[in-house]
Amino acid sequence: MERAGGGAMINMGCHCVEIIRNFVGKQNRPVEVMCWSDTLVHPVTAEDHAIALIRFESGAIGQIEVSWAFRGGWICAMRSRGQREPSGSITG
Repeated sequence: MERAGGGAMINMGCHCVEIIRNFVGKQNRPVEVMCWSDTLVHPVTAEDHAIALIRFESGAIGQIEVSWAFRGGWICAMRSRGQREPSGSITG
């Protein structure tokens, strides 16, 4: 966790946010963000699982789910629904 600089959201969420920004357009600014996180599996001082929703000026919504708690060690999933680009979904 020290090498990651924080929990799962800091470690992987920043990459998900950047991909969503590419889907909805870099000039499309976020207007609302909600995030839920918890430490579910690993004995760490930060979250090992987090979910976030981002609403943008255009009405587009991005969804992020990151986890160190899933079987296999990690997951980073994001989805977007918006007006600029067709809907998209990426899971890695």
